[in-house]
Amino acid sequence: MSAEFDAFIANMPVRLPAFVADELPDAVTVEDDSAEDGSAQYDFLKDYSPQSLPYVEAFALSELESPEQAAEPEYQAFSEGVLRYVGEVFLRAFGGRWDFDDSGADPAAMPFIRPDSATGNEQGEPVDLVQLLMTALSVRSGDVFISAYAEVLEGFDDQPPRRSCTGLEGTVSAPFDAAAQISDGERDFLADFLPTVEPAIAEWVDSQAGDDWDFDRASLDRLGRQLQARYDTVDELIEDAGEEYLTGAMSFAGEALRRAGRGAWRYGDPDSGAFEDEDPRLGQPYLQFAVEGVDVVPMMLLLGSIEDADILPLAYDALAGGGVGEAIAQADAQED
Repeated sequence: MSAEFDAFIANMPVRLPAFVADELPDAVTVEDDSAEDGSAQYDFLKDYSPQSLPYVEAFALSELESPEQAAEPEYQAFSEGVLRYVGEVFLRAFGGRWDFDDSGADPAAMPFIRPDSATGNEQGEPVDLVQLLMTALSVRSGDVFISAYAEVLEGFDDQPPRRSCTGLEGTVSAPFDAAAQISDGERDFLADFLPTVEPAIAEWVDSQAGDDWDFDRASLDRLGRQLQARYDTVDELIEDAGEEYLTGAMSFAGEALRRAGRGAWRYGDPDSGAFEDEDPRLGQPYLQFAVEGVDVVPMMLLLGSIEDADILPLAYDALAGGGVGEAIAQADAQED
């Protein structure tokens, strides 16, 4: 779970603003006893304030009919967006950090908020946001989120919260300060790209009849040899760029390496001015790793596999063991 948790945090500066901009509506209908029909429409507060919690909950109830629906694959991205938003509200109001149970006792453990309290920083009762959403969808009262907020506030007794934190600026358990480095163009690209990674992998794996594909060294070794059998030259592979097979292969290789090195997907935004014309990251999704400050461009490794099928498993070994620079040097040498 640790790799997934690191990615969850590292992608916060992309995923949460995209959820707010693309998913949350301009207005929402909430219960209002003073209205004739018991409800009223209000402009949607999207400011991460406690006052916005009933609006987010009302919208979640309008989109999801049950806890079971929230867990269905087609609704998981929306449910995750709700959790990210509510978590950000709690962090800003109370301080604290995102955390997860790495004991292994619960294989399905999900990120939660460890808020501050009167006792000290991160000493409050953990806030299980998944359970909070499931409860909201079950009881459908519209006040579950704000009630949980009030309970955390009680943990400060008569003292006001001492600090405000955020998951948007790399201040909580992030492998690097991603928010400070992301341009608007990169943010827009990743908002579109990240939701396609897992579906592309699933379709690609389904097309590989007879083989088990895991995010491990053996699968990357098999992929490298498959690329050599499929393409005679690097130019042939380049001509296939954008085709379903290569898109899936790139996503699979990238995700396997990201998990091995606990990195995050990034994008070489051509309009950011941060990349030279010869930079392999330019216009490409790539992986960034906190260790050694190394970036990896999955498509470049696929290209290198035509000459040396061992490049992908070697990169996996280096990332899993921390020797990232050596693997990238080998891949660059093959490209030259």
